[in-house]
Amino acid sequence: MMTQTLENGLTVHFLPKPLFNETYAVLSTNYGSIDDRIIPANGENLVKFPGGLAHFF
Repeated sequence: MMTQTLENGLTVHFLPKPLFNETYAVLSTNYGSIDDRIIPANGENLVKFPGGLAHFF
């Protein structure tokens, strides 16, 4: 497995499988249903988000 962190902080894991004929991608976030208040990366104030945002992501 290869891992790379992009300039924006996104960590990407690559799992090459040479004998496979299909390509898949999975997106996972460190955000869940109890995370309704966060401090944005470009701010200092706590921001409240509506319920269901984790399902949107």
